[in-house]
Amino acid sequence: MGLQNSLRHEHVRFETHVQILGCRPDVVLRSSRIALFVDGDFWHGRLLVERGMRALRRSFRKESQAFWIAKIARNAARDRTQTCRLRRHGWCVIRVWEREILKDPVAAALIVAKRAVERRQRLRRLGDS
Repeated sequence: MGLQNSLRHEHVRFETHVQILGCRPDVVLRSSRIALFVDGDFWHGRLLVERGMRALRRSFRKESQAFWIAKIARNAARDRTQTCRLRRHGWCVIRVWEREILKDPVAAALIVAKRAVERRQRLRRLGDS
């Protein structure tokens, strides 16, 4: 069972690939203002994010190093920019690595479902004030 099926199983209502503020999250929960991104380990630079530039540099051959490091660094920078933009406008941003989804999509869906309930309650309280 994949992430979307797991979310449906948890009765989470969502849309996919909706454009919000110039970003296109993989999953959007409008009622709780959650934008969920499933980041590919390679393309979004998991190695860079978790271990730094040195580890990323060591993972490529010299001939292709410049191209791939620039590409992955741009992707990671874009991810940070999008996260900041969405949060600045009141969205909760959840980023999950693809390996985590592949390992246990149900656990990921449970985390998202729990966060959605918390966010809806918080947004209701703010609306009542």
